[in-house]
Amino acid sequence: MSKNKIPFSKLQACGYCRTSKEEQSIYSMNAQEEAIKFHCSTKNIDLVKVFRESESGATEKRVVLFECIDYIHQNLTIPRCLICFSIDRFSRSMLHFLKLKEKLDRKHISLYFIRENLDTVSSSGNFLTNILSSIAQYELETIKARTKLGLQEAVRQGVSLGRPQYGENQREKRRVTNHRERIVINLISDLRTQGFSYRKISNTLQNSEIPTKNYKNWNPGTIWKILHRKEK
Repeated sequence: MSKNKIPFSKLQACGYCRTSKEEQSIYSMNAQEEAIKFHCSTKNIDLVKVFRESESGATEKRVVLFECIDYIHQNLTIPRCLICFSIDRFSRSMLHFLKLKEKLDRKHISLYFIRENLDTVSSSGNFLTNILSSIAQYELETIKARTKLGLQEAVRQGVSLGRPQYGENQREKRRVTNHRERIVINLISDLRTQGFSYRKISNTLQNSEIPTKNYKNWNPGTIWKILHRKEK
């Protein structure tokens, strides 16, 4: 790193964690937060607050990120810093990254990325940050492409993906019929044919103590989904 390092012993900071449905297997929210807390404890950084956001990195309008920036600007004294586990948790687009960095610069907020051991204070840090932002985007796209190919190959080999629906069980990566639940599906279909509303059907099943797939309460939405799948 550069000689002009951020004076971490004097820093106040907020952490920012982000993940999306597609990235949960790669970046868990808890793992990011633990890394931020550990880093701050070892560097004597005053970690004031950690913000969490479940949103795609490709989305520029990230409400929690902007809340984090505003919180730092309004509540933390200079020098102050926003800490992320990695660059791609902060931004996955070079243009978006530069826009956010410009916003932070105006508010006198520095950035620090733990995995890359990179700050945005020094000129060398700025230069490397811009390069690594592009590399992070490329790496994540590569992982996604490989994951997609792997899923496609699994489907081609007959592997059933996702959770089994009502009326099915999972056995050795294949879907098999759950005969007890199939009987319930036929009952639901018969009640609907008799003119029962979705709510009346759900109440009937609930009162009869017939379990759902996850042993939660029956509701009209669940009945609709089961009948809709049956029609398909």
